[in-house]
This record gives sequence, structure tokens and C-alpha cells, in this order.
Amino acid sequence: MIYEWRGASSERLNNLLNDYKGEIEQKELIEVMRFKNRNDIENILKDAREGKHNISDYTSSENIKYVQVKVEDKNMFIPQMFAVK
Repeated sequence: MIYEWRGASSERLNNLLNDYKGEIEQKELIEVMRFKNRNDIENILKDAREGKHNISDYTSSENIKYVQVKVEDKNMFIPQMFAVK
């Protein structure tokens, strides 16, 4: 990672990419390192991101403990939490 890139705007990043044209190799990070060798966690995150996850079909696994929680008020949206000042 080039230090100049940290916190840079998209225009600055494009300019830096042009400046370092031949020296930079672009790669996409495809391996999940944080949960390496923990397939249960990788799979549940992948399913959730793809919108295929159904919590009612899930049971606990080696790395994930499924705990049901009762909530009295199902209206979890609180406008004050998302207010922009």
C-alpha cells in the first residue's frame, strides 16, 4: 500500500494510479482471512450477504452459538438513531 493513498479522494486515487502506472499491480481480495478455516462463519456471512440466509433454519455450530432473544416491541427502527445533524 502506498502511504499517499490513505484517506485520498477518488480523484486523487485515480491520479496516483496514473502516476504509478507500470509499478502497480491491481488485485482483488477474495480470500477471507479473518475467519480462515472456520467454514461455518464464512458460509453464514456469505449467505447473509447474498440474501439467502434464513435464521429460522439455523442451529448452533462449532464457532457460532445461536441464541434466541424475545423482543416485546418489534418496531426496532428508532428515527433518532439515524438523524443527521
